[in-house]
Amino acid sequence: YFIEFLLKLEKGYKVVTGYRVKRKEPLLTKKIPSRIANKLISVVTGLKVRDNGCSLKGYLAEIPKKVQIPHGFHRFLPALFGVRNEEVLEIPVLDRKRYWGKSHYGLKRTFEVLRDLITFPFIMKKPLFFEKFFKCGFLICFSAGLLVILWIFLKFSFIKVFLELIFLSAAGISFLIYKNLKRFNKAQREGVFIVEEL
Repeated sequence: YFIEFLLKLEKGYKVVTGYRVKRKEPLLTKKIPSRIANKLISVVTGLKVRDNGCSLKGYLAEIPKKVQIPHGFHRFLPALFGVRNEEVLEIPVLDRKRYWGKSHYGLKRTFEVLRDLITFPFIMKKPLFFEKFFKCGFLICFSAGLLVILWIFLKFSFIKVFLELIFLSAAGISFLIYKNLKRFNKAQREGVFIVEEL
């Protein structure tokens, strides 16, 4: 596949990515979650890549230098590099059965994708600004939630409980986005890997 990938890159594509055919994994725990995750990623990123989980990818040399990739965000490649649909070519690759080791992926991956998906639009705009924005949002919603708890103790009502659920949900979502943005921005400042020797 490597020669084929290189030839396609020489034709002008910025990214060449494989998509697995005749996959050997179980349907319910691997194939279906993978399809759901890929569909969601395509909708959010706007990049029509059918198999973001395929690790066989080729890039022009300058493309990967644009962004440091923290753990988990590899799922959003190549969209994270800001490439357009016409700059990406997909090539079918045969999936091979795993003979050694154990996969760490499964249903859990779908939930991780959902967690990171809500962060992606803010990463592509102004990640530093939105890190501060969602930090403030979390603190405000969490504080408001605590005040509503005190209010409920003074006099119970279902409206107050509903308000509490809204504030705590907003605080939870804001915290998730804030932590992901903080992790992404830290990677851009400090890098992901430590180069021990050149």
